[in-house]
Amino acid sequence: VFMKQLDFLLLGLDQMVNTFNFVRTARPVDSLGSFTIFVIVCDQGYQGPHSSMNSAGDFASLANINAYCLNGSDDAAHVVRGQFVTPGFRMVCVSQRLFGAPSLDIPMEGQGVDNAWFKYRSGSDVTLVCHNFALRDGVELAERMSGTGIQSDLFHVNYVPGMDLEPLIESCERSGSLVLLDDSKTVTKFGDALVTELRSRGLSVDVLSLGRRGCND
Repeated sequence: VFMKQLDFLLLGLDQMVNTFNFVRTARPVDSLGSFTIFVIVCDQGYQGPHSSMNSAGDFASLANINAYCLNGSDDAAHVVRGQFVTPGFRMVCVSQRLFGAPSLDIPMEGQGVDNAWFKYRSGSDVTLVCHNFALRDGVELAERMSGTGIQSDLFHVNYVPGMDLEPLIESCERSGSLVLLDDSKTVTKFGDALVTELRSRGLSVDVLSLGRRGCND
């Protein structure tokens, strides 16, 4: 299903949450057919409150499904190739704000199970974790820091409930510093789970969070 904007998906929340949960009680997900929702996120900032939802993470949390935000040519190719006909149910999101932008052609160095994360740079000084459509900002920040001799691990992380956080945690252990970039309007950020896990393990990490919390009046 291709949808014009994320807001329209609110009309299908009952089916996404309750109907899909009913199906999952009777059959394992890997025995199901493949169903993917491709949706545009209206995030350029010029539309009104009825057309400005930018909270793919909330849908992933409510429905317990994977939601992928395409940022560059490499991750788009991997997500479409790996998820388009895979059994189960997921969302694939694209940013309307970036429709006119040149392709982000940055080669990846590694990826997680179910395309939960993609790694683009390696460094031991700081860990950069980008959510939603913030990878371009992360690339720019990494390049600026590199110019001053600061090398970074750079990740883009999708909304995959229950994902393995170990690669991110290991990076934070090495660097001792974590920068979270999230341009979504989701109030409960997926990056919060990483910080919580770090704290629960007694890891002392300096955290800088760059993002917004919901939509203020």
